[in-house]
Amino acid sequence: MATEIKRSLYIGLGGTGMSTLLSTKRFFVETYGEVPPMIGFLGIDADRDFFTNTTIDSKNGKIKLTPNEFCPIIVQNALPNFKKYKNQYYDWLPPENVNSLAGLAGDGCGQVRSNGRFSFFHRFNDIEQHIQRQLVNITDATHTDNPKYAVINGGKIDIHMIFSLSGGTGCGIFLDLAYLLKEIQQNLNINAYAVLPDVFDAFLAGPAKRLIYPNAYGALVDLDYLMHIRVGEKNFPINYPNGKTINIDEPPFRTVVLIDNKNKNGDTY
Repeated sequence: MATEIKRSLYIGLGGTGMSTLLSTKRFFVETYGEVPPMIGFLGIDADRDFFTNTTIDSKNGKIKLTPNEFCPIIVQNALPNFKKYKNQYYDWLPPENVNSLAGLAGDGCGQVRSNGRFSFFHRFNDIEQHIQRQLVNITDATHTDNPKYAVINGGKIDIHMIFSLSGGTGCGIFLDLAYLLKEIQQNLNINAYAVLPDVFDAFLAGPAKRLIYPNAYGALVDLDYLMHIRVGEKNFPINYPNGKTINIDEPPFRTVVLIDNKNKNGDTY
């Protein structure tokens, strides 16, 4: 009897999301001996080293992301690009964060939310193409004839987006990405899994802790506001550098799961 599986795309943002993505891929490989064809993975990060150097062990061997499963959002010459287009596309970027753009060259976003969002804007086309490629792969009609797996849930596709609210990459791009997904395809169930700052407060030390709570606070304020939009009630157009405009007129996610490091008994992990 064929195993029933939903069409699903797992998207990991930033370091936390990428690590979780690898573990999720390992679970599939160890369970089925392979990644079922209706399952897709996409990691989006501004740190080039994570993709090239990071693997995890499994009973089936080393697990890593393939080139099609990773979309780098590294930005070269970010400051000149900002100065050229700041009045067209980047008027949302706080003036006090402009100098931080100089660090966007492959080593992550430096825990600066606006760096993450700037990277998203700059690499918008690449992100869109990677998503489209993954959606085409997991909806290929030949999967319905696979004797090992049966597709369930009709034509709906589950999107599982994993990220931290404490850093720069995931925290800076998760909302824009949700609305891009809605623009690309309508029949998506988009679910968010956001790791809260207490998790990082438990093991980070020194200056690395400086922005984890401010980042999470800012992201949660934005998220709370957008999750309470009634469909058609508001209309916020966002203009991206490729000439595309996305209108924000509905909540970004079907569900949001906030993850901390405590259980129901108050035990801290």
